[in-house]
Amino acid sequence: MGNIIKIRLGDIKSHFLGYSIEYLLGDKNFSNKKIIKECLFILLFGLVGILFTILLHKRCFHFFNKHIKSDYIDPVTYKTLGNGIISRLLLIIISLLITINTFILILYKIIENINIDYDWGGLHQNLKDNGYDPYKFKNYIKVEKYKGKYRCSDGNHRHRILLDIYGPDKIIDVEYKGISYDTY
Repeated sequence: MGNIIKIRLGDIKSHFLGYSIEYLLGDKNFSNKKIIKECLFILLFGLVGILFTILLHKRCFHFFNKHIKSDYIDPVTYKTLGNGIISRLLLIIISLLITINTFILILYKIIENINIDYDWGGLHQNLKDNGYDPYKFKNYIKVEKYKGKYRCSDGNHRHRILLDIYGPDKIIDVEYKGISYDTY
């Protein structure tokens, strides 16, 4: 067991910070609209993506990235490509591959957005009713340091819910594993 330290919730980075609490708790209207919108834009890219990539090069990827959150569409993924003929050909080939796999990407997006693998609602209610009491439940959120910042190594779900309930300034007890990853 590591050291027990006090730390602000906002000073801990965890896996689920990019998701809204409505999405995690399964607000059906929120997640269904998001899934439908992204699937429609994936389908639209499948229909016109190659043509727009030929005509507009990286602007096509910038436009679709606003509506589709995927590394395949994200222009930052292709940042190292220049603006020459070879980079245009590579983006056209990538557009072709995305077009060929349109229905697989839609299926992946649907599976990715269905939150049936974890009971976020139950955890939220439990933490709201009982609070975060690691002494009672013998279950601390575990953190380690990465480049001088605390990262959650165990308890990502609890951290995200606590952040919503109490806000980033709440100080909690966590177990610091004493591990620091300063190089990478």
